[in-house]
Amino acid sequence: MDSDEFVTMMLVDGCFIIELLLRTYYTDFRDAEHSILLATRLCNDIYRDLILLENQIPFFVLEGIFNLAMADFNLLPLLDLPLYFFENYNVQQKPPSELNAYCKDPRHKWKATLKHDYFNSPWRTASTSAAIVLLALTFIQTVCSILGATKVA
Repeated sequence: MDSDEFVTMMLVDGCFIIELLLRTYYTDFRDAEHSILLATRLCNDIYRDLILLENQIPFFVLEGIFNLAMADFNLLPLLDLPLYFFENYNVQQKPPSELNAYCKDPRHKWKATLKHDYFNSPWRTASTSAAIVLLALTFIQTVCSILGATKVA
């Protein structure tokens, strides 16, 4: 990627972020055509993507775009818009008491351990599945051998 493409990418990403922040705070900017804020799953993906450190645009770039584009409007300062955006996102999440109750349930702990320790990559998933199948087949063979030995005797 050359420098012109990089600058274009930063400009488009910065404009998208600023538009998203403005549409979140100012409901007058929303319309049916721009219903990205109504799509819950997509909105959650955008929240997570904005939180990731490696996907962040430097703030001075956002501030420069914001100041150039919104100089003639009487809007909140750019620094207040992300605070409202992420505060609004945290309200949509489950309260901590529900999360704590969920995490204390042993089934959820076991499920998380299973996913984290045994199914965290395709190779571990395949090897764990193969080990379970082999263990089941060994158990079946043992039962059949015992039943066969008791019938002979």
